[in-house]
Amino acid sequence: MSTVEETANGAVATFGYARASRLFNAYRFVSRLGFHVPLVTLALIGQPLVMVGVLVASYGLASSFSGPLVQAIVGRLGLARTVALGEIGKAVGALGIGCLVAAPEISTHAFALIAAACQIVGGIGYTAAAIPDGMLAGRLRTLPDAPANTSEADARAASLMFAAFMVAGLAGAAIAQFNFPLPFFLGAAASFCGALVALRLVGLEAPRPAAGTSVPRPTESVGYSAVARDATFVYGLYRGASLSIQVGIMPLLLFIDRQMPVWLIGVAFATYTFTGYLSAKKYGAISGKLGDRAQALAIAALSVISLAGLALIPGMWVAIAPVPLFFAAGLVRPYCLPRITADLSDPAARQARIARAEKWFALVSAGMTLAAFVLLACGISLPVFFAVAACILGVSALVLAGRT
Repeated sequence: MSTVEETANGAVATFGYARASRLFNAYRFVSRLGFHVPLVTLALIGQPLVMVGVLVASYGLASSFSGPLVQAIVGRLGLARTVALGEIGKAVGALGIGCLVAAPEISTHAFALIAAACQIVGGIGYTAAAIPDGMLAGRLRTLPDAPANTSEADARAASLMFAAFMVAGLAGAAIAQFNFPLPFFLGAAASFCGALVALRLVGLEAPRPAAGTSVPRPTESVGYSAVARDATFVYGLYRGASLSIQVGIMPLLLFIDRQMPVWLIGVAFATYTFTGYLSAKKYGAISGKLGDRAQALAIAALSVISLAGLALIPGMWVAIAPVPLFFAAGLVRPYCLPRITADLSDPAARQARIARAEKWFALVSAGMTLAAFVLLACGISLPVFFAVAACILGVSALVLAGRT
């Protein structure tokens, strides 16, 4: 049995699970080719520190607050077209930053305005692609000829996405050593290609409601239990802190303070990505050996070790300090998500609560990045910042351990 795919001239063609899965995995692979991701902060370094923090944080802020807008767009365009629109937004954001870097010098105010617009468009594009992406994945699993168990296929797809993100970041940093704007253009091209592939996925969608029909949105009426609240807090803090350190703080620390070559920053970026992926992949074996409370305690200890290392390790060796934190962050998602939704039975309510946790994660990432740059601009050293962050992360995980 098969589903349908709309073609450019309005005709329809049929395709089944095998072809739909190939198209969807091709989209996910291409869309994760973020050649420019490790370089965004470095592209903005010439601006005042506070401005750099605002510009880097604006991406996460735009992403976190654009959910209602994206839901409205999905209601009008459908899932696949919204994904394509999101990829175009990501491409425009990357292309704009690349053009800014490549262009002759312009005034600080003009640079900041254009860069802010690019970051905001890119952040909204990220959300517009990410929300329907998950819905399309669910639709793929419900195709009439889908296998009864798709977990193995899902694992392969996740590995491909991880490989694309890691290798593209590594390659982008290596290319930037010789031509700094080029990875931004490559990232934009990958997103444009992702948009074209996404348009081929229209047939995965359930029929849209008739015009004038309201589209129900996921709601959550059940109040948070203490465990769910603490798990949400830990989830946002750890994922937000790790993203902020990987994309915002470490490029600044390694490039400006420790004068590390750009290509080595790419190696560090790839190492952090791989560490988080590896710990998430091995979570089943780890959780089988450690009890619930021991897992939370391990997450707390790893975060404190990392942040202490960031504050104390001299020279370029500081690049290895975040590795334990990324190992902890990889454990946080499989550890926290079941606890965030344990008291809910309705799938829509579960989806709404996870969406809130993801929004909290984006806000923490943006806030932590902005705080680090503001403190530096005020003459407060990063070790002080890392000490405060260690206390917050460690205590949050200890509180969650006490609930289990």
